[in-house]
Formats: sequence, structure tokens, C-alpha cells
Amino acid sequence: MIQYPFIWLFMSYVEKYKPSLVEITWIIVVGTAVLTIMVYLILKYVDTPLRAMLKRRRAAYQA
Repeated sequence: MIQYPFIWLFMSYVEKYKPSLVEITWIIVVGTAVLTIMVYLILKYVDTPLRAMLKRRRAAYQA
């Protein structure tokens, strides 16, 4: 779900500046790489620890 604001930013940029095909290609390639890295970091450092904490709390609550 993190990609939606970036899609809006990308479309606004394209609409306003009307970049060439080469520029759009670079923006898409770099943007995809950056978003992939960002999502991985969020998964590793936020989502996984949060799920583990909630799992422990649920187990403690049910016991």
C-alpha cells in the first residue's frame, strides 16, 4: 500500500513536466528499485517485529 502516494507523485510529475520516453523509463526503473528496497526495509524492521509482538501478546492473553 505504500506505493499509492508515489503513483500520484509520478502521475503529477508526468502531467506537469511531460518528460520524454527516456526520462520516464529512468524514473520508472529507479522508482521501482527504490520502492522495492523501501518495502523490504519496512517489512524487515517494522512489519515482522510488530507481528511477532502482537503474536506474543495474543498468546499471553489467551493463556
